[in-house]
Amino acid sequence: MSSTKICVNVKNLSKRIGKFELKDISIEIPYGYVMGIAGRNGSGKTTLINHVLNLLTQDSGIITVFDKEYPNNEVEIKDKIGFVFEEFHYLQNLSVDKMKNLIAPFYKSWNDKYFYEQINKFNIDKTSKLKKLSKGQKQIFSLIIALSHDTNLLVLDEPFSGVDAKSKASLIQILKDYTSNEQRSIIFCSHNSEELESLCDLITILQNGEVFSTGTVDELLDSYVILSGSKDNIDEDLRSKIINYSENSFGFKGIVKTEDSSQFTNIKSERVTIKDILEIV
Repeated sequence: MSSTKICVNVKNLSKRIGKFELKDISIEIPYGYVMGIAGRNGSGKTTLINHVLNLLTQDSGIITVFDKEYPNNEVEIKDKIGFVFEEFHYLQNLSVDKMKNLIAPFYKSWNDKYFYEQINKFNIDKTSKLKKLSKGQKQIFSLIIALSHDTNLLVLDEPFSGVDAKSKASLIQILKDYTSNEQRSIIFCSHNSEELESLCDLITILQNGEVFSTGTVDELLDSYVILSGSKDNIDEDLRSKIINYSENSFGFKGIVKTEDSSQFTNIKSERVTIKDILEIV
């Protein structure tokens, strides 16, 4: 991707927080792309995106956003970022409208027309207090806030948590439309493999604070295959190559790296899904 203009560039990022350590993380997110960040709880996903937002300061490494570094360019950078966290951080005793009025002046390019179009579309009453909204409505409100000013980057941490299926489908389309403008990118953090596979162009999987794998969705899916067959097919060579393995009365099923699968031509193979890969980290 070195010839592509980069929106977010993380180089050799390391950070120790208590017993946890983010170790030598390097990722590039080009303009026009959605980067999924995946991994188990405690793998470092939120710690990574908090560094992109300069909510944490790295021990070592370099982070550039829009080809600029924190802290000298923080106001300029954050004016062009929209964000949604899994936890709701807005003042819940305020109404939807009053919370919007409090936030809008912080952004040079706030778009009131867009904001009201979207809350009407998703049937959110502007006079309702935020504490009266459902969890899904709160996430939708947060995403509408993030989209209601002119941004070049969205940072989304579990943005669809609690959102109903119909609203989620509409929001996914809005996000796809967002990156159809090739000057915009998204960092999308999720546990949901279907969301990752439907929305993301790139996926970085973290494991214990390190990059397990990073690349395009197709590169990731091409890296592994599922083998299945009779228990008679299992030998020590296969056991040494298999990563995730299960047996039942009908036989076995497991994942191997594609580069190792060619020696097992007598065993049935099939393409993995993102869900299959996330189960091995």
